[in-house]
Amino acid sequence: MDLFDEIGFKEKQISRLSSLLNKYRDEKIPEVRKKKPSEKPKQLPLPFCG
Repeated sequence: MDLFDEIGFKEKQISRLSSLLNKYRDEKIPEVRKKKPSEKPKQLPLPFCG
């Protein structure tokens, strides 16, 4: 049963980390969304090799 207890503990840790990550994402992403929606990341042309 020790292995099952350890697995359960690891699952709880992963769940906590996942919820922390989601909270962090929810706080940080709105700042990014404040930019104008028309602003697209600039894409550099690939150099022609041939």
